Amino acid sequence: MVLKAYINLFDFIRGVNSSSPQSSRALPGAMNDPGIMSNDDHDPYDSSSEDKQRIIIVANFLPLNAQQDNSGRWCFGFDEDSILLQLKDSISHDTDVFYVGSLTIDVEESKQEQVSLELLEEFKCLPIFIPSDIRKMYYNGFCKQYLWPLFHYMMPMNPAYGSHFDALLWRAYVAVNVKFTDKVIEVINNPGKDYVWIHDYHLMALPMLLRRRYYRFKLGFFLHSPFPPLEIYMTQPIGVHILKALLNSDLIGFQTYEYARHFLSCCSQMLGLEYEYKRGYIEIEYSGRKVNIKVLPAGIHMGRLHSSLNHPSSSTKVREIREQFKGKTLILGVDDMDIFKGIGLKLLAIEQLLQKRPSLQGELVVVQIVNPPRRTGRDIEEAKKETYLVAERINERFGFAGYKPVIIIDHPTPFYEKAAYYALAECCFVNAVRDGMNLVPYMYIAYRQGTPEMDEVLEIDSESLHTSALVISEFIGCSPSLSGAFRVNPWDIDAVSEALSSAIDMPITQKHLRHEIHFRHVSSHDVAYWARNFMQDLERSCMHHHANHCLGLGLSFGFRVTSFPLNFRKLSIEHVVSAYEETKGRAIFLDYDGTIVPQTSIVQSPSPELISVINDLCNDPLNTVFIVSGRGKTQLSDWFDSCENLGIAAEHGYFIRWDKNSSWETSDLVADFSWKSVVEPEMRSYSELTGSSYMESKESGLVWHYHEDDSFGSDYGNFEAKELLDHLEGVLANEPAVVQKGRDIVEVKPQGITKGLVIEKVLSNLKMNGMSVDFVLCIGDDGSDEDMFASLSSQAHHGVLSPEADIFTCTVEVKSSKAMYFLNDPTEVMRLLQALAASGSESKKLMRENIPSRRSEVRLEGDA
Repeated sequence: MVLKAYINLFDFIRGVNSSSPQSSRALPGAMNDPGIMSNDDHDPYDSSSEDKQRIIIVANFLPLNAQQDNSGRWCFGFDEDSILLQLKDSISHDTDVFYVGSLTIDVEESKQEQVSLELLEEFKCLPIFIPSDIRKMYYNGFCKQYLWPLFHYMMPMNPAYGSHFDALLWRAYVAVNVKFTDKVIEVINNPGKDYVWIHDYHLMALPMLLRRRYYRFKLGFFLHSPFPPLEIYMTQPIGVHILKALLNSDLIGFQTYEYARHFLSCCSQMLGLEYEYKRGYIEIEYSGRKVNIKVLPAGIHMGRLHSSLNHPSSSTKVREIREQFKGKTLILGVDDMDIFKGIGLKLLAIEQLLQKRPSLQGELVVVQIVNPPRRTGRDIEEAKKETYLVAERINERFGFAGYKPVIIIDHPTPFYEKAAYYALAECCFVNAVRDGMNLVPYMYIAYRQGTPEMDEVLEIDSESLHTSALVISEFIGCSPSLSGAFRVNPWDIDAVSEALSSAIDMPITQKHLRHEIHFRHVSSHDVAYWARNFMQDLERSCMHHHANHCLGLGLSFGFRVTSFPLNFRKLSIEHVVSAYEETKGRAIFLDYDGTIVPQTSIVQSPSPELISVINDLCNDPLNTVFIVSGRGKTQLSDWFDSCENLGIAAEHGYFIRWDKNSSWETSDLVADFSWKSVVEPEMRSYSELTGSSYMESKESGLVWHYHEDDSFGSDYGNFEAKELLDHLEGVLANEPAVVQKGRDIVEVKPQGITKGLVIEKVLSNLKMNGMSVDFVLCIGDDGSDEDMFASLSSQAHHGVLSPEADIFTCTVEVKSSKAMYFLNDPTEVMRLLQALAASGSESKKLMRENIPSRRSEVRLEGDA
């Protein structure tokens, strides 16, 4: 069983890390151990610190190039084409930017310390040295052979095109993420002030690992690759672990709305989480924290492209290529050698185009630049073999002496050579079957816009029109933003061929118009725009960090940080009992399901032990005790038939009974239930669709229960509940009813009926009868109980309660709540009630002789 591999996961990781010791040199001003102050002797959470703010950019590879000189010494330089380096231009000079990542080279262990110091001092880069055997399992194994195909929508069914899940590779993946964690901690200067920005699928465990160290990290994650649909993502045995790890971030960014939607669907169906659309972003609540989801496509660096165009080598290459293809129509493709780039499908479309339009033979030239593959495997070899076979077939069939319709450049291509091809190509062709953002179309647009220096080389005067033509797959991230492109399904060879033909024949005015539209978007949504907006959103996502307490919960990948108000803490039974004993007018309000009876209990009726405790509390003449529940009045009155002095508020307070001998009072807020005739058929329909779910009809409302459904899978009920909720909200828009989702239910009830009104009514009646309440205990567990907590807060400010009253509002489980306290489960609630009952038992006899029954007076006032 795979789960056995997780039990000693961190023991395994510690063993892996110990095989490659980290640098012992501490960074200036860094915190190298959680909770230990740095040598600067300042409070790391103190926002007044004079230390510069830091942004730590974390990615699998550092944005560096490396070469060995004749002596064998490694020489490093920044990789100007790396988006990680380019985004730095949007960051203020008052902020220190550090990079954490691995190197693309293997450095001898004896030289690692020297290389680390050099990279830190010259480039502010902190390298991570991964042993070759672990790197092979982590990068080539888990990342490239398992995650990469799966995240590009490929099911792990054929070992030739990816790998099945391997627990050993997964442990290597986590082990490397732990090494990244240790290195990030080295460079952190102020955990409450510094930012950490993690990039891509190689490091999806990192947010959880970092959050275990510091709860108030300003932590952002951006996924550059696609995110697969639920049906594919669920095939991962560790899919839930990855979701939980990512949700420890403050902000998660995606290239497209489609990828964000897939992620949200997985969170909803696999974790039962709900999300809400805000203005410009999506908010998902995880264990009391608000995690923001942002769709923010990456862009290109315009300055870098202009400088490459103006390079002398680019001008030379442009003249050379223009002479080589004089009189020809040049179509350009630039792709990695990968099965998802669709190079084979692209060439098949070219073949069909030349077959359908013989006039293009001798005129059309396709230059396909193939970047080196980022992974190895039989699928890559087969894709490469197919590419060359199709290209050779096309050249043999349609080529002749001095003319090849397809030219494949399959070697490392200098930037100036690529720039020249981009500038000269009349059409750019991207045919990926699935891709993240893919910035090739953006670069093509920018290169075709050119520069004054390049226009001079191309002999373009100021009055000439800049043009471009794009044929792109609809399955790449940039497709939605390029409205003037010919968007195609790469699998439809005929349609792709026709799109190419249309792009070639398009009038120059059309090419110019579409080019202008594209260039305005590309130039305004560049890499600086992307980075600046991500950092602004991350700042907004973290703005409430210090307004709340944080509590770390859970083990391994179940770890998460719960956030709650500063005054929110666990309820002390001893403190409540002490206040209880010193007060003379008490009101106790208890929810039923999930509060005094476990939500998952097979037997829903109250136990004899619970009945006994409730009776002990009710028989104290100083107490007014109410069960406030969404259940029906008949069921509650039957269950608590032996509790003569217990008040009951049924159906969220639509019905109230002060004790067993009083009659039921009905709320006078509503009288129109015509909406039931609309809602009931809908709920019955969903009950038929969702297996063992059922509809409950109450006097004041309708409830759809789905917690027992597993006929379509454990997540199907949640999916149907969300759909029913959305549907009923639209149907009831103009009706005096509200629809809300609770724990495994969707309920429709009259508008204005809340448990908060029960609190107000009971306390008001007590006050009208001259009975001052100086102790209130209110306990609940779900959203409907939040109304009680809110009502008590407002009552305290309107003179209904004694100014010195002790008010204890308590929710069950640690979560975001309006309550002031929490208890972990109904067992702890029962323990509290037993303690209260025991503390009052000794004085009951004395007080009963001197204090008249308060319930009869309240009931008479209510009846009057």
